[in-house]
Amino acid sequence: MSRLPDTPWEWIRTAEGGEVDDPADRGGHTVYGISQRAYPDLDLDTLTEADARALYERDYWRAARCHELPAGVGVAHFDAAVNHGVGSACRQLQRAAGATVDGIIGPRTLAAVEAWPERVLVVELLGRRALKYHGIVVADSSQERFLRGWFNRLLRLQAFLYTGEVPA
Repeated sequence: MSRLPDTPWEWIRTAEGGEVDDPADRGGHTVYGISQRAYPDLDLDTLTEADARALYERDYWRAARCHELPAGVGVAHFDAAVNHGVGSACRQLQRAAGATVDGIIGPRTLAAVEAWPERVLVVELLGRRALKYHGIVVADSSQERFLRGWFNRLLRLQAFLYTGEVPA
């Protein structure tokens, strides 16, 4: 069993923040980035940081097979899984790596990922996410207010992956 390492947890905890309840945010009420919409039976008022970390480990880190990827790609993929959902993140990774797109990270996807220089693949992944965010806004202009924050998240993630320090 793969335990969620400190590095991706440090990133996600900082990127997702504490408690947010913005009516315009499709995620709705969130605590540590865990949304009531995604987990309707979870009592967010009693959610601890340790509970959130365990949930991220089970439902995102392991579910998206981040632990089987090169370190930087794994963290970038983890962030995408948290932000876009595991299936969408897996398809993004497969497109970026030139693998067959089926949403399942298996031996062929892992081999395709390994064929790329890590930093080049990270930049490709982040670029694809920027395009996804743009598509969200094109489809629903009410989401434009979040675009700058989404792009800032990608830039901060890239800086984190290159320096190992979470940007302020």
